[in-house]
Amino acid sequence: MRKARVETKPRKSKLTCPNGHLTRDKAWLEEKYFGENLSIAKIAKLIPCDYGTIHKAFKRLGIAFKPKHVTYGDITYPPRNGKHNGMWTGGRPSCLDCGVKLAAYTALRCVKCKSLFYRGENNPQWLPPELRKVTEAEQIRNSAEYKDWRLSVWARDKTKCRICGVRKDPMVAHHLDGFNAFPEKRFDVDNGVTLCDFHHISFHSNYGFGNNTKEQFEKFKSETTEMTY
Repeated sequence: MRKARVETKPRKSKLTCPNGHLTRDKAWLEEKYFGENLSIAKIAKLIPCDYGTIHKAFKRLGIAFKPKHVTYGDITYPPRNGKHNGMWTGGRPSCLDCGVKLAAYTALRCVKCKSLFYRGENNPQWLPPELRKVTEAEQIRNSAEYKDWRLSVWARDKTKCRICGVRKDPMVAHHLDGFNAFPEKRFDVDNGVTLCDFHHISFHSNYGFGNNTKEQFEKFKSETTEMTY
């Protein structure tokens, strides 16, 4: 036969602190846990008791636990950005000359200061005047007479490409009969035509540099103008 059920009295709390009865007060625990957003550890300090006592009280009273990812209002984390980060190395460097913050961590100067700093003797490719070897062609191309010839060719063609008829930088004054092969025609305006950089490179890619002729240009122009731009 089934034994008769014996009613037992509720177990008396073992807490000896004055606030031990609060572990059995469901309304008070819910107010602290949900209303004031306190953690279980913080509630245990208010009574005071250990964490396990409050945890068991929640289970006994049927109080739902919050997800583990919830951040409680009484918990504050120290800042972890900037200087407070354990990996902080000082941030982006500053330009040595103007003090502007640099984008690259390994750079020493900004683009503007770098272009000024590496001029003259600071340039790795700088050579003293006595060691420089300037060719005759470089001297001619840097002369005032050559610059006047280039400007005259551009003015005649209205700074438009003789092939595509478009003005787009950079524009080039091209010798019909080559600069090296025909030195007597270097400053002849009729021996020059204005080309855009694209068609100038295309011509020399097909016919090479030096020893070019007017016939090569006319052939290149006739073949190129058949294309649609």
